[in-house]
Amino acid sequence: MILGFFLPGMLLGLSAEPGPYFFSGGTRHELTLETEWIAVELAEGTPAKAVEIRYRDRGVLDSRNGSVHHDRHRILVLPLARGKRTQALAEPIPGTVRKLRAYSNGRLDPIVETDEFVIRFKPAIGRDEAVAILASEGAEIVRPLGDYSPNGYLARLISPAGRGTLETANALYGRPGVAYSHPNFIWPKASRFVPNDPLYPLQWHLNNMGGDGGVAGADIRVERAWDITRGDPNLIVAILDDGVDLAHEDFATPGKLVHGWDFVGNDNDPRPGTKGSHGTACAGLAAANGNNGLGVSGVAPNCRIMPVRMLGPGHTVEREAAAISHAKNNGADIISNSWGPKDGLGQPQPCPDVVSEAIHDAADKGRGGKGCV
Repeated sequence: MILGFFLPGMLLGLSAEPGPYFFSGGTRHELTLETEWIAVELAEGTPAKAVEIRYRDRGVLDSRNGSVHHDRHRILVLPLARGKRTQALAEPIPGTVRKLRAYSNGRLDPIVETDEFVIRFKPAIGRDEAVAILASEGAEIVRPLGDYSPNGYLARLISPAGRGTLETANALYGRPGVAYSHPNFIWPKASRFVPNDPLYPLQWHLNNMGGDGGVAGADIRVERAWDITRGDPNLIVAILDDGVDLAHEDFATPGKLVHGWDFVGNDNDPRPGTKGSHGTACAGLAAANGNNGLGVSGVAPNCRIMPVRMLGPGHTVEREAAAISHAKNNGADIISNSWGPKDGLGQPQPCPDVVSEAIHDAADKGRGGKGCV
């Protein structure tokens, strides 16, 4: 299923005074500056752990929370002890290039502003003119976004020490010839709840017999559906999540797992990190092998699975769009998204234009023009 990511006009953490904001979907979305975390860009070759130790030695970090290292952007996010923000910002730490703005994300790790932003120009604007427009704002093209966003680019600031990405993207948003522009935030998302029952008799969502306080019949009537079909191996379900355990016994049938991709490590190994199991559970719910005397059964056990690792350190809005587009372009019939769209406090988040564009592209053009589900 594609989640309902956005309702026009939803705002992110409105503050009493006008503060930082970005545009998406033609709407201004307020941001709240984070005061309990600090984000820094690391000098090339500097280990994240060394910088964290230097901050800890300064006595400004909260020992109850762990740091987050976004390796691809060389960004380290650290939890601050109460009342230590001014001290943490006062003097630069060796091994850091600059401090970055971070914004509240509920109970999740903060949203972090990078030196990148996404921009799509209207059809009348050629590449040379796009380059000139970006240069006038102190920015340059990194690469095209992909077929889901014709005339769209990932861009970056040439001198990020000057005006911020937020202000640059906002200045471009209203210019003639620009369809949209917004920062390529590192924006951690929350995985959505899935039951982890290990055996079919406990899979109440498939067949609820009323045990353990459950309500008999409160299920999806899967056994009736299985009398009609148990899925088709020609159908591929893409699992966009934190990775899938490729060696799991319930995915052991040859050909069950099709070629996937890891947008966290930027390679073809979509297995989860050390703390990831949500994507494996989602893949099992969708299409784990059934009637094989092992583990659980998926709703459509005969379908195949495309693992796409997207959630993880350095999760940016452009990565979300790229993951959706990857699934659509590599044969996914169904794109499963058990993540977002709320922050750690359950508050709605806007869907950035670049992600909305990828969703609409997949829903309209996937499956050979029939549209992905």
